[in-house]
Amino acid sequence: MANVKLKDLKEGMFVSKDVKDRTGRVVVTAGTRMNSKHLKIFKSWGIISVEVEDKSYSGLGAGNEMDGTEGIPEPVIREMSALFKYTDKRHPAIRELFNICLNRKLKTGEGGDSHAT
Repeated sequence: MANVKLKDLKEGMFVSKDVKDRTGRVVVTAGTRMNSKHLKIFKSWGIISVEVEDKSYSGLGAGNEMDGTEGIPEPVIREMSALFKYTDKRHPAIRELFNICLNRKLKTGEGGDSHAT
């Protein structure tokens, strides 16, 4: 875990601890992959720093995963995030499954159904 100041936060980083406003209300839950909307929310609610997972700096995780998230098309990330919408992204197994699915989607091609005949 790393405490990162708002100005240093980047899209694609994973929140490791629930982000709360001054009153204690949860603004973003742990395990969320940040996007531009989250960064705007943090600014508007006066949040100055966020706990992020260290692995989000170098990529999606450990092991056979990708080196970085810069080359991943936004539609692919959105599609995978939608599939995992109702899961607990803080759970290591779910996070690993998400990464595996994302990598598989990239290998099979990001456009359309790869099983079409």
